[in-house]
Amino acid sequence: MKKTILCVVVCVSLLFISGACLGFNGIKINVNGKEIRSDVLPQIVNDRVMVPIRVVAEVLNCEVTWDQSNSTVNISNNNVSCKFLKINGEQTAFPYWEEDGKIYMEAHNTVDLIRRFYSNRRSIWLSSSGIQIDTKECKLSSSTHDNFRTILVSGLNRENILNVNWDDQNKNLIVSMP
Repeated sequence: MKKTILCVVVCVSLLFISGACLGFNGIKINVNGKEIRSDVLPQIVNDRVMVPIRVVAEVLNCEVTWDQSNSTVNISNNNVSCKFLKINGEQTAFPYWEEDGKIYMEAHNTVDLIRRFYSNRRSIWLSSSGIQIDTKECKLSSSTHDNFRTILVSGLNRENILNVNWDDQNKNLIVSMP
């Protein structure tokens, strides 16, 4: 009986050890409901899940290229490049849309942008009609782009949340506290 228990303990231990050796970390990547595998494992870094962009982009029929001279990952689909905001000169992973001379970004990324500039003691979240900061409901113009809820960036000025100015030449959002 002792040999059987010892054998079970050893087998279970080997399963855990082999899973760790093979790099299984339990994080799965699903794109449009289909699990995809990558030779690079997803990781949690600073409370954010990091996934290999190439494997996700290619599943979405995008082309991924590396521009060594500018240290830039370029992602394109049907000759339409994805655009990612630079904020005060720092490249982000926040996609943005230009429409009729106006800049839009995803609503949840707008909340993250606001959190970068406000202290941690403030409560900031996305509500049904805009963004809530503490008890102040900020009504921001929103629309939908590719099934994403987006916020008109210039609304941050109007609501006196952040000062934002778009530098069209450098494709850079200049942001400061009001």
